[in-house]
Amino acid sequence: MMMSARKPRAISDINFGKRMDGTGRSVSKRLAVFEEFTSALPQHHKAALEVSIGWRNKRVHSLAQDKIDSKTLKLLSNNANHFKQGYSGLDIEDFLKRFTSGASPTFKDAAAVIRMTHEAVEHYDSFLLQNLDVEMYLKESLLAFMKTENANPGKVIRKTWDSEKKEEKVLRLLRMIGVNKTESVRGRRVPDQFVYSLVDLKYEEVLEFLED
Repeated sequence: MMMSARKPRAISDINFGKRMDGTGRSVSKRLAVFEEFTSALPQHHKAALEVSIGWRNKRVHSLAQDKIDSKTLKLLSNNANHFKQGYSGLDIEDFLKRFTSGASPTFKDAAAVIRMTHEAVEHYDSFLLQNLDVEMYLKESLLAFMKTENANPGKVIRKTWDSEKKEEKVLRLLRMIGVNKTESVRGRRVPDQFVYSLVDLKYEEVLEFLED
């Protein structure tokens, strides 16, 4: 979740990013912010994740004071059949009893939580991808890549854009950050005009273009 708010940013909403910066190290706060700014998970799914986060904190941090309200516990109990049918027979009442008593999770508990987490990641990723500011993301990705190749991106820029093979080298840079030609689009499409503009730049203009 935090990586989504760091460059190259999958989160383009300024307020979303600011709220993420204010969550500190709290996973539960990050979950609450994602729920506020993206399409929400089913409430019983979110409730199970809240219990899982609290359970993890109790086991890892001796001073953790995570408490789950009665409304959340009731919501999980009311959806017992969903968890039993969807998560290999998980008994949500036993799950909650182990959480409340501070016992260790069973293998089935852990497997169910891992699956719920994967499903939540897929859910949020789908939203972020659909709402991604593609050009901003590509500019930040190119700058980040060039800085890993060389502390001074100017050298990479000069080598790429001040060359007789500029187009070939620019397209190669794009491939290095995951932009490829495909017969069908399975995510987000990079606008042709963005690629044309990138190729047409003079090397003196590149850094300003990417930082804009």
